[in-house]
Amino acid sequence: MIRAVIFDMDGLMYDTEPLVEKCWKKAVGHARIPLTAQTLAELRTRNSADRESYLKSIFGDHIDYKRLERQMYRELHTLIGTRGLPIKPGLWELLVWLRRNGYRLAVQTTNSSEVAAWYLEISGCAEYFDVTVSGKAVVSSKPEPEIYTKTVHKLDLRPEECLVLEDSSAGIIGAHRAGCPSIMIPDMDPPTSGARALAKKIMPSLRDVIDYIRNGNNLPERPWQAVRNIVFDFGGVLLDYNPRAYLRDRFADKNVEDVLYNDIFGSETWLKSDAGLISRKEANDIYLSQAKKAGYLFEAQTVLDEWQDLLRTKQDSVALLQRLKKRGYRLYFLSNISEDTFAEVSKRDFMKLFDGGVTSFETHILKPGVEIYQQLLANYRLRPEETIFFDDTQENVDVANELGIIGRRFHSALLAAKNLEGYQVL
Repeated sequence: MIRAVIFDMDGLMYDTEPLVEKCWKKAVGHARIPLTAQTLAELRTRNSADRESYLKSIFGDHIDYKRLERQMYRELHTLIGTRGLPIKPGLWELLVWLRRNGYRLAVQTTNSSEVAAWYLEISGCAEYFDVTVSGKAVVSSKPEPEIYTKTVHKLDLRPEECLVLEDSSAGIIGAHRAGCPSIMIPDMDPPTSGARALAKKIMPSLRDVIDYIRNGNNLPERPWQAVRNIVFDFGGVLLDYNPRAYLRDRFADKNVEDVLYNDIFGSETWLKSDAGLISRKEANDIYLSQAKKAGYLFEAQTVLDEWQDLLRTKQDSVALLQRLKKRGYRLYFLSNISEDTFAEVSKRDFMKLFDGGVTSFETHILKPGVEIYQQLLANYRLRPEETIFFDDTQENVDVANELGIIGRRFHSALLAAKNLEGYQVL
């Protein structure tokens, strides 16, 4: 029986192979090193150490591989930063289905751990995976089985319980050598005859994997638990909120930035204000007293006069709210926020879209305190399993999940919408 699914990354989860190829061409072009289609194909399945050995075997030991690799990743970072990370069709549906049905998830990749973490973070997929194994963790590249055996070991399962999803023939061979069943969803290269013989299935899309696992594990068709309620945090989700960036831009002085951040935004007094335990006037008196002692009274007064200007409405998030409202979903907010700030935010047009919500100043409880989530559920008679919660802080998301709410880390409105598609909301 399949108990875990192991994902490849480039070419399987993300349509990044053409981007990486383009960036390699650009990087080596500066060094006047010719790359053939065959050479590029070889680079796709190798980890960093193997790529270095391979290129030096062709072009000689004199090439500065580390410099070329750094240049390639700089090009890739710029490209993805501009265009975004292209996600393969069916990924969200598959991740959501696997999680709903209790499967453990792992990702293995020839990328470094830093690049893998970056991909997972910017795509919003990080929270779905239990295990990540990078190319730096192994000596041998695919088709050797090392990366799969390490991943299986970290999952603490038997190889036959771990289904591998791969886009390359080398990956399918490596999975077979490790004793894992595999499915190939080809990307840039068609499957070889060897890969066809070893893979359980060759499929056109990740969407097709669900039926294979369901049928192979004799799973009954599980009724889809309809999502009815969607809960949003304010700061970082519906409102821009980055006090560090504000202080940096406002004063251009690292010492001033650190002092004012620690004495105001990062202080215990700020938390007490959000929890409704002290008034804004009481809080400001404390801030100014501390600033006077530190020699930054003028700067602190400027911050207290201006800081709510930080709370700019995220128009793409509001557009998402409007789409959800038109589809008939009930919308709620759950936020750590002071009374005076909430009064200002309440004047904004998007607040009319909400059916209700709970704030920290009213309950005197701050997230991630369990009681504030329970208060929201009780006040509006929400069933946790019918409720999705978006927050930009992972700790807050984790507590929601512990309570049976579908908690999801918010990265952007676009990724939130993709996540909602996986739950058949959009």
